[in-house]
Amino acid sequence: MTSAVTVGRIKATHDCPVFLHVPNSTSATLLGDNSSKTYLRATRDIQGLRVVVSPTAVTTGVTKVEIVAVADGAGTGLTVVKDSGALTLDVVNENYSLEVTADEINQAVRENGVALPWVTVRITCGNSSDRCVVAFLAFPIRFGGITGAGFTMGVPAYNTDYLASS
Repeated sequence: MTSAVTVGRIKATHDCPVFLHVPNSTSATLLGDNSSKTYLRATRDIQGLRVVVSPTAVTTGVTKVEIVAVADGAGTGLTVVKDSGALTLDVVNENYSLEVTADEINQAVRENGVALPWVTVRITCGNSSDRCVVAFLAFPIRFGGITGAGFTMGVPAYNTDYLASS
């Protein structure tokens, strides 16, 4: 028999929103929706980040994935924390995974010498009509002493914690 008890232990410590990336460009672009929004994650709240990129509309496909630290949604002070190298992600539902720890992010930020409170993904597609979904697995979320807009009882609100105007 299925349990009627809902615990939510994993959700309480791991966050995994999924975003549609619409670059409309063959240039490397920050994860966003091709409007004025860039998807970001506050580095102060996590001990690590794993991203999974999967094409949904393919002409040429995804050719590179990078986890980057930035100062804002416009990509100011962009520092590459980890990069995939050359990829050929050209089949719908094929995926590529890349992960970093908070220590790796902090090291990259220290070497850059600029305060970079956000982390996101920069994706390069081979054709401007390519699209992909990106899952952001942040683990474990730190709740001690977190205050501010976008948080309710320790749970980040997606509409404020992840979206920044560029």
